[in-house]
Amino acid sequence: SHALAEVIKRAPKMRKDQIIVMNLCGRGDKDVFTVSKHLGFEL
Repeated sequence: SHALAEVIKRAPKMRKDQIIVMNLCGRGDKDVFTVSKHLGFEL
């Protein structure tokens, strides 16, 4: 969740030609629902 929070903070300040690569690992069974909510879909 810390990495996702940092992506949300940094992304709006980036140029359109820049990308962010973030690795979700660890408790993926828990994180997948948070990520899907932020991306706008339900699992």
